[in-house]
Amino acid sequence: MKSNVRITVVLSVFLLGAIVLLVRLYAVQVIDQSYKGLAESNIMRKIPTHPARGLMYDRQGNLLVDNQPIYDIMVVPKDVAPFDTLKFCELFKISRTSLEERLKTARYYSRYKPSILIKQISPLVYANAQGYMYQFPGFFAQVRTIRHYHAKVAPHIYGYLGEVDDAMLDKDEYYALGDYIGVSGVEKTYEDLLRGDKGVRYVTVDKYNRETARYNDGELDKPAKQGVDLQLTIDRDLQAYGEQLMQNKIGSIVAIEPESGEILAMVSSPSYDPELLTGRQRSFNVARLNADTLKPQLNRCITAIYPPGSTFKPLVALIGLQEGAIRPNHYYACRGAFWIGAGTSVKCSHGHAPCRNVQTGIEQSCNPYFCDVFKRTIENPVHNDIDAVFDRWVNYVYEFGFGQSVEMGLPGLIKGTIPTVDYFDTIYKGWRWKANTIISLSIGQGEIAVTPLQIANYVHILANRGEYRPAHIVRTKDPLDKIKVSIDREHFDVVVDGMEQVMTKGTGKWSQIEGISTCGKTGTAENPHGDDHSIFIFFAPKDDPKIAIAAIVENAGYGSTFAAPMCALMTEKYLTGKLSKKAQWREKKILEANLIEKPVEE
Repeated sequence: MKSNVRITVVLSVFLLGAIVLLVRLYAVQVIDQSYKGLAESNIMRKIPTHPARGLMYDRQGNLLVDNQPIYDIMVVPKDVAPFDTLKFCELFKISRTSLEERLKTARYYSRYKPSILIKQISPLVYANAQGYMYQFPGFFAQVRTIRHYHAKVAPHIYGYLGEVDDAMLDKDEYYALGDYIGVSGVEKTYEDLLRGDKGVRYVTVDKYNRETARYNDGELDKPAKQGVDLQLTIDRDLQAYGEQLMQNKIGSIVAIEPESGEILAMVSSPSYDPELLTGRQRSFNVARLNADTLKPQLNRCITAIYPPGSTFKPLVALIGLQEGAIRPNHYYACRGAFWIGAGTSVKCSHGHAPCRNVQTGIEQSCNPYFCDVFKRTIENPVHNDIDAVFDRWVNYVYEFGFGQSVEMGLPGLIKGTIPTVDYFDTIYKGWRWKANTIISLSIGQGEIAVTPLQIANYVHILANRGEYRPAHIVRTKDPLDKIKVSIDREHFDVVVDGMEQVMTKGTGKWSQIEGISTCGKTGTAENPHGDDHSIFIFFAPKDDPKIAIAAIVENAGYGSTFAAPMCALMTEKYLTGKLSKKAQWREKKILEANLIEKPVEE
């Protein structure tokens, strides 16, 4: 009896399943005609539609980057029939051998799926070929866009696009073979926003491979969704002017708006035309740029590292003041050198009167003065623990962005180097190192290595007297939260006064701006491979700063020679919209200077 019931239950389950299947089959084949149409692959084609990539604007709303249409010639190998290969090659400007190789690759990928045969055909070439497409069964065109640059500046900020590789195809199902993705710059960081969402359209084609109609009146189509537009923080004109000043020079300029943390300009030189990395010649141009020994694709603002030199001295003073190692009126009678011992010393760069306070020490950029400040800070008898004090010293330096990745919207940032207790314990193993052992840190030399962006971020913090918004390259809807370093405001006032004296009585006096109170600090970074690097940090106006800027010019000598006037020129242009006659003379000198050694032509 029980077995009969079991059999009945099993049969009932099978019967119910069969009924459900039949009903579903009827619905698919009779009621829902779309499935019937989709099965008719000989007359229906599914064509992905690529969204327009998001646009880029500058801080004033000037269009920087948009898109222009381009065509890919697609092929479905199973649909290819004998065709006039000579005519095809003439229309699309490829060789017979290349065509055969591309068809072989397409067949290897899939006989049934469409793949790209010829990439990035210009609208003009496609217009000439469009009337002949019916003669080439299995081939069709797919429209997409490539980048177009209204302002041929800031290529290191924009970044560029490249074809997705196998790793990305496996990682993200959004991408298909032949798609493009942000490789560097803003294009890479904001790829998910800029790329938009793909769509799809279904069309019917006749035996000549011509589209005849939208399939099912477009009911199955899904429109592509354009990428999100971005407003960059840069000022187009200031960026262009900075790049003009940097022509025939190697180095960087980074300018930041102190109130917001927005990056106004980021100049890396040598540079290149961003249009070189679009279109069918992109691969050739990439190879050419990579082969250039001056490395124009390298964004020196975020990847090149240098010793900060004397521009680091204001921070040494700030830490000394905060730690109570010195007071604002700290006196030091420079006698030409700071003696370390065993006949070794750190020399002063010039003769001068005694430094009667911190302001004078900064104004004169006295090396022995800051060696003394550093030693008093690290070997402070109140604490009697060099390791603990130096750990604190390093943490202060970290707070100003040195040795850290300043996350401001671009990929590939280098952290640079700030040596730690562990580092020196390893270097001087078995030997109790002291302040004199590492005294070169006091003047921004030795083991310290920083990027131009970090130096600009540092002067941005100085301009804000220690309370600032993080630097960033893409505008946000709301202001970023402020960050405060653990150094008291009163100490910044002392250091800023010293930086003002640099501009009125010190090494920056030749780069003053008429009618505007300015603060700066020159630096000369030692370069073992040639002439020293010229460095300058600068902000203005003193009490209501609108711009903070840093420049590094490689192999240019003293900071006052090139880096200082460059910063002053950009600042004057930005604040007043014009240059004084004195500034025009300085501009002419900068523009005419060529610091890149030209190879001798054979």
